[in-house]
Amino acid sequence: MTTENVAPTADSSPQQSRGYPRSEVLRDSGDEPFVRAPRSSWQAKATWQRVARVMVRQWSVWAGSPTRVSLLALCAGILIVVARLALAAHGQPGDFVVAGRDLANPSLVPHGIRVFPGTGYDGQFFYRIALDPANFSRRAFGIRIDASYRFQRIGYPAIAWLASLGGIHLLVPWSLIGVNLVSIGAVAYVGALLARQAGRHSAWGLLMVGYFGFPFSLSRDTAEIVTAAFTLGGVVALRERRWILAAVVLSAAVLTRETPVLVVFAYGILRIVGLARRRELPSVADLAWVLPGVVFVGWQGLVSLFSPTPVASDLASNLGLPFVAMGRAAVHWFTSLPAPAADLWVEQAVILIVVIALADTVWRETTARPNERLAFVLLVCLSVSLAYGIWNGQADFRSFSETYLFAILVLFESRKRLGPVAVLVALAWLPVVVHQVVFI
Repeated sequence: MTTENVAPTADSSPQQSRGYPRSEVLRDSGDEPFVRAPRSSWQAKATWQRVARVMVRQWSVWAGSPTRVSLLALCAGILIVVARLALAAHGQPGDFVVAGRDLANPSLVPHGIRVFPGTGYDGQFFYRIALDPANFSRRAFGIRIDASYRFQRIGYPAIAWLASLGGIHLLVPWSLIGVNLVSIGAVAYVGALLARQAGRHSAWGLLMVGYFGFPFSLSRDTAEIVTAAFTLGGVVALRERRWILAAVVLSAAVLTRETPVLVVFAYGILRIVGLARRRELPSVADLAWVLPGVVFVGWQGLVSLFSPTPVASDLASNLGLPFVAMGRAAVHWFTSLPAPAADLWVEQAVILIVVIALADTVWRETTARPNERLAFVLLVCLSVSLAYGIWNGQADFRSFSETYLFAILVLFESRKRLGPVAVLVALAWLPVVVHQVVFI
């Protein structure tokens, strides 16, 4: 019996004889067929890819405005405050100041302020000054000021005093929180402007307001966010050659904390050198460093008249030899691993150092202004010279905020991809937010 050979039909193929569905057999430009994946899987993947691309485009369009970036940051700040009020503070804004029994008398502090065991935190001093900025007494409203430099940082509590309609006791805790929230929006807005000036998308401004020390400042009523807003605002004003605005904004910055003085000094010293080389007379552009310098020195002198502690003594207590305190703190926390507090400190320290190192790697290519680059160098030198109490503290490196911000500014003005930096900062930011929301 012979076997009959059946010729394949026009609709058949070798793949069909092996069990492939005809709908999944395709032909290219030649004669050889090929097989694609089942329709359901590759179509679903393509659909999700299209959806993702559309979402990215929509986000890029929506966040292209500095105002919207600011609103996004402000909403994030409000969520943190609401969550902290609900979970850690039990609805009491006075808990944000973290008054300590060693410095605050529970029977004398205004109503609504809970006094915790121990020394408390810096927010209690800003709260005390916000009640009456003109009162230089070491003891008032049941709170004792521990050092004269608390009065030197008058900017944040003075704004809170104005926002509380002249220091109304029930409003002051809310005004301290509100001023920090507005400052978060301002930092995001100015950060978006700086990103756009560098040719980047406005949304990269979130990288500035996303510093992992800011949730701590927001949750403890401290001045770092306000300082950042004024300092970055001064940088933008200098870039736009709006000298009077820069003078006013930088004058406000040096009244919030001492570190903006280095930013003013960097601009001033370059102006002096430039005038000497060109043999020119000073102009209105020099007002941007002269006025902040006069304001800072004048306020320091006024505070020294009412304070028994000299300014030099306060300065010495916060500074030391370069790298010494940094090294001691690193040894302490690395040997404390794997304790949760040590994990957090090591993670934040490594990320901060990586961001600074990345700014150093783009030093030759960055187009940041000379005064901004000099300010970054001075801030790094200050950071490595801070005292052991600052390096070793569990404060989410809030005192290093200006160093971080100017490192980001240098990176903005380079060709460096910022995606990995954003991921690193987010890794440090999220656990800080959770910790501040849950714990006082």
